Amino acid sequence: MKSLLSIAFTLLYFINCQGQMLFDDGYFIDNENNKVKCLIELGNWRIHPKKIAYKTTADGEVKTLMVNEIKEFGLGDGLFERYISRIVEIDKSRDDYSMLSTERNPVFNQEHLFLKEIVTGTASLYEFNDKNRKRYFYSIEDGPLKQLVWKEYRLPEGQQAGAVGKSTIQTNRQFRQQLINTLSCSKNSSRKLKSIKYIAAELKPYFINYNECKDPNYVYRSEAEIKVQKSNSDLFNMWIKPGFKVSYLNTETSAFPFDNYLFGYKPGFRFGLDFEFFPRYNNSGKQISKTKWCFIAEPVLQTFSASDEASYVQSAGVIETDPLTVTYKSVDFTFGLRYYFSSSENLSFHVDASRVAFDILNEGNILFEKFTFSNAAMTPGGNWRFGIGATYSDKFSASVNYHSRRDLFAKTKNWVSAYRTLELVFGYKLF
Repeated sequence: MKSLLSIAFTLLYFINCQGQMLFDDGYFIDNENNKVKCLIELGNWRIHPKKIAYKTTADGEVKTLMVNEIKEFGLGDGLFERYISRIVEIDKSRDDYSMLSTERNPVFNQEHLFLKEIVTGTASLYEFNDKNRKRYFYSIEDGPLKQLVWKEYRLPEGQQAGAVGKSTIQTNRQFRQQLINTLSCSKNSSRKLKSIKYIAAELKPYFINYNECKDPNYVYRSEAEIKVQKSNSDLFNMWIKPGFKVSYLNTETSAFPFDNYLFGYKPGFRFGLDFEFFPRYNNSGKQISKTKWCFIAEPVLQTFSASDEASYVQSAGVIETDPLTVTYKSVDFTFGLRYYFSSSENLSFHVDASRVAFDILNEGNILFEKFTFSNAAMTPGGNWRFGIGATYSDKFSASVNYHSRRDLFAKTKNWVSAYRTLELVFGYKLF
């Protein structure tokens, strides 16, 4: 058992180390308009990236591309995330209240940046994210990119005396006037701009409305993806998962014959049906790659049986023995989360954590041959299951699961137990 646990934790450590540098399917377009499919490192480039790390094969050399070496890059062929490389005029005034300047107008500087695409169409919206500072840019019909201006500033000392009852910190919301001048249409009324905030969630609908006004056939990209992927992708997977297991049971009773019974390690089989549910979009409508999180549910049929011998000393000093058997059979229902990450085109790894929430068809008891008055029925409690594994060709899988301590007599008077299991599970994807 200890050797199996050592193997499991070694694999978990290996996967954790590998997870420090995760790569996902993507692409980039170089300055000669060559599109290269590759694996892109998922790292801090999401926050003001100046460079990206990539490799052309799963076991290939990791290379670096600077912002001035490519025109764009993306994940999932650009469906999940797309960034463009552009030279823009940007105001990067500090947003920290203690560092605010007294200049109301933006101070532009030219920089070469990666900008994340939010909306694309006749009017396109992009985001620049520099840790705690976000700036938004727009373009009309592939024209030059311009920043939507929002800036906080501090009143000069000479004006603060006249600002009694008012905050000395003011905000330049020029972006609202920019939107009125540029994106006015029947769906974008000036009234809507009175409370619009400088955040993607509120700017995005304004650009979508304008594109729909200009083109009645316009469909926002994410909505189109939902329609295509709901019909063509597997939001729901089902696996059959037979396997081998080694279980350990230790019981103790405070009733006669007042003893502790160690049933040791017993091999056995298990059979489960594993259901995966992949969320495609979060609350903001942003797509989540299928090779990431999923919800899991699995009913598992498992059994355990063992025997021991109880003994006690009679008043005359004679040792009395009594054979006892323990049997346990149930269908456990586990619910949890699983995380996938790719290693190559055909191979991926996963880690998961789930809770054994309840069971049905529970047939478990501990029976004495003579001391029948000490017989007890099992009333199992819940426990946690942790797993690591690999999937090949999105069709076959193998994993190691460890079950934490479970009390099979959680609601049974005078009995307690510690039931632990280590499983080697094989999977075949049905759909």
